[in-house]
Amino acid sequence: MKNRQDKRRERERRCLRGDLSRDDMLFLLSVLEGELQAREEVIAVLKTERTDWALLKAHYGFCGLHGALRSLRGDSLRWQQQDHFEDVCKTANAELINFIEAQKRSNKRMEDQLLEVSNAHRDAVRRNEEQQRSHRDFFQKYTCVTALLEEDRER
Repeated sequence: MKNRQDKRRERERRCLRGDLSRDDMLFLLSVLEGELQAREEVIAVLKTERTDWALLKAHYGFCGLHGALRSLRGDSLRWQQQDHFEDVCKTANAELINFIEAQKRSNKRMEDQLLEVSNAHRDAVRRNEEQQRSHRDFFQKYTCVTALLEEDRER
């Protein structure tokens, strides 16, 4: 016991001089933390003394501070969830409408591209058929000319 008092006096002397060791600082910090905890407990006790327990019991059906806080927290969570649900629905509907509009624009672009490709394909098929026809005509003319040349040579 006497040893503790001596250590405490030594710490007080060091504190007055201003040179504190790490252990002294930790000791002071723990003392200050204890003071803060005690202060918070006193504040909580004073608040509970001001609480109208009859009103809490009439409103919530019980008169304990923890029960009232639990009930208030539950009410708060229910309200937050309802607001959140409404916000989610509004956001989801807006996103769905935007998605539908984007799909309509994309569908229109795809239809235009498909029409362009279809026209290009039709033109390519027409050109190919013309080339085949001209090739057949050329081949027929070539055969006729060849036949005439052979007749002429035979004469």
